[in-house]
Amino acid sequence: MSLYLPESHVEAKAQLLAKYEANIQSGKCVPFTYPFCALGAYVVIFYLLIPHQSSPLLRKARYVIWAFNVCFSIYSILFSCAVLNNGYVVGLISAYAILWTMILLVVYDAQMDFKRVAARRGFTGTVKMSTAQSNGTLANNDSNEKTAENSLVWQHYQLSSFIERVDWVADIFTQFRGIGWNWQLPALPPLPLEVRQQLGDDTTYDSDTGRDGTRRYSSKSELLRVKLRTVIIGYIVLDFMKVITIHDPYFWGLVESDGPSWLPSFVLSRRMLVWSYRGLTSLLIIHTVMKTIFALGPLFFVGLLGREQIGVRGEVWMYPDLWGSFRTILDKGLAGWWGGWWHQAFRFAFESISARVIELAGLDKRSSTGRFFQVLVAFSLSGFLHASGSYSQLGQTRPLRGPFLFFMLQPFGIMVQILAGQWLRRTGISTKTPKLIRQLANVVYAHVWLYYTAPLLCDDFARGGLWLIEPVPFSPLRALGMGTPKDGWWCWGGAWVRWYSSEKWWQSGFAI
Repeated sequence: MSLYLPESHVEAKAQLLAKYEANIQSGKCVPFTYPFCALGAYVVIFYLLIPHQSSPLLRKARYVIWAFNVCFSIYSILFSCAVLNNGYVVGLISAYAILWTMILLVVYDAQMDFKRVAARRGFTGTVKMSTAQSNGTLANNDSNEKTAENSLVWQHYQLSSFIERVDWVADIFTQFRGIGWNWQLPALPPLPLEVRQQLGDDTTYDSDTGRDGTRRYSSKSELLRVKLRTVIIGYIVLDFMKVITIHDPYFWGLVESDGPSWLPSFVLSRRMLVWSYRGLTSLLIIHTVMKTIFALGPLFFVGLLGREQIGVRGEVWMYPDLWGSFRTILDKGLAGWWGGWWHQAFRFAFESISARVIELAGLDKRSSTGRFFQVLVAFSLSGFLHASGSYSQLGQTRPLRGPFLFFMLQPFGIMVQILAGQWLRRTGISTKTPKLIRQLANVVYAHVWLYYTAPLLCDDFARGGLWLIEPVPFSPLRALGMGTPKDGWWCWGGAWVRWYSSEKWWQSGFAI
């Protein structure tokens, strides 16, 4: 179908919706439907619920299970479709399913290698802690686990109770940063000292701040206050940012368009400033969306449910910040941007797989070559994730030349800065330069590198229609007339879920 250039964000959205319906009618793709399109995940979960420690055959079957999930996830990326941002999510989640199940089944054996913090068997009292209180009602533990007077213990894969096994598997299937698990990301704040001592750790070190600047909260009231403020501010910011995007054709997918007329002529006459405005707008939207969404978790699990309902998973210390400190960019430049300030939701998968690849390649992971290739593999995996999301969008995206290339360039930018830093130290220039100047240089280098590479990613987001989403249900700003004539104050119209009937009965289901 031929598409004319849209004259508003409403027309741009209507075009993508029409393309979605046309693709389905022509058989080019099928809607992403439940329960069929979650089959890969269901098979993995079902397998993990079957104990295999004492069965060599069942244990080896995990490779077959993973291979099935890989094939099914690739099928979903290639042939499933959804509207607007849901299309991006389809590709991203399907690709991440490949990586995360690889962690659970191939790189590690989840049933044998992983364990989590849980309340000891039968404990119903209150644990007095300076940073958190634990009212344990969670899972029982295997008979071979330590259950002395401690209220918290390490809980391995559950054999005694199927219900607790389901909870254990569901937890590990959704806990990407490993908080409360034996593989928690090392840059995060450590578990509270009292918790670690109960788990048999005799350390006396304690800190509520991680190496990347993430913060662990000390009380329920503080956590809920901060997260509620984050949601409220996020809502206001997203409403404002949406009003900005609906007046700029770039965010409708017209990436070559001139800047919006409301910008000052001084900015409009300089393409560098126009792109800087658009790039910073894209960054702020991504940051605010993720920060706001992840703030909802603690409000629900700690504020609404709490430890009385879900035990340890309702503890305050289970929910440190998602984003690190901007100081990591001051100290480390581009490496600090990606390794400290930016969210680390996918880091364990990236690092674990890349470490295994380096091991299979016979490289010393402590050598300069080994470290560089480990970072290169990690960013290639990130490129794979985002390229998959790009591919499954409805717009005219460029998965390989856009997001994949963007992430593949980042390790080279990091390497250049590291080599430059080493040279400056050898020559003595670094030691003679004030710290403030060195930090300023780190910030400038990181943002100059991103200025020249970020269009690969942000333009692809725009082409795919990602910015056409409605992030808030009602818009106070558009109610005041700051939108377009076709905008109203209520933004979440239309059907969210519909039943899709396919000629193949197994593909019928609820389409989002």
